[in-house]
Formats: sequence, structure tokens, C-alpha cells
Amino acid sequence: MFRELRGCSAMVCGVAVLALLSGCGNRTEVCDETRAAFEGLAAQVRTAPATDAARWKQAVGGFAARLDSLAKKSDDAKLKKTLEQAAAAARGAATGAGKGDMAPLQRFLAEQPSRVGAACS
Repeated sequence: MFRELRGCSAMVCGVAVLALLSGCGNRTEVCDETRAAFEGLAAQVRTAPATDAARWKQAVGGFAARLDSLAKKSDDAKLKKTLEQAAAAARGAATGAGKGDMAPLQRFLAEQPSRVGAACS
């Protein structure tokens, strides 16, 4: 009986170690994809003409959709909430950009990368 319990304990410990090694979820994957999404937005923003409000709205709106997708994918509650908030802020920035108001986009770009980065660290 003792051997069975010891074997069971070893199995439980083995599963716990594997869970720790795997990061207990998909947080790293989602954070990596989020970083890539921010880099993609930065590339689009650098190439968009300042006077092309429709292009800015499309770029930031697409980014908001990507953040929504990543939030749904995340199994980390804190990261999920942060990504949902960032997506909402991006949608607001996209609406402003579509009207030629860049203040919401500037605020988004100043605040959200550090917030998401904090949730990923």
C-alpha cells in the first residue's frame, strides 16, 4: 500500500512539475502574439499618411479586433481583462482617428503598451 501511495505522490509531483514548466497555461504564447500585434500596429502607423484618417481608423480598428481575439484566447484572468480594456481603448482611438482626432490614439499609444506589458510580466 505504501508503494502505491508513494507512486501516486510521485505522479502528482510529476504533473505539478510539468505544469510549472509549461507555464500553467498559454500566457507566454498570448503575450508573444500581443507583442507581435503591437509591432504590426507600429509598422502600419509609420506608413500611414497623416491625412488619411480612414487608413488610421482601419489599422487601429483591426488592431482592436486582434486584441479581442487574444483576450478570448487567454486563460489568464488578469491578462484577459487587460487585453479587453486595451481593445476597448483601441476601438475608441480608431473612432477618433476616423474623425481626424488623433488625441485618443496618442493616449492609447502612450498608455496601453506598458499596461499590457505589466500584465505579461
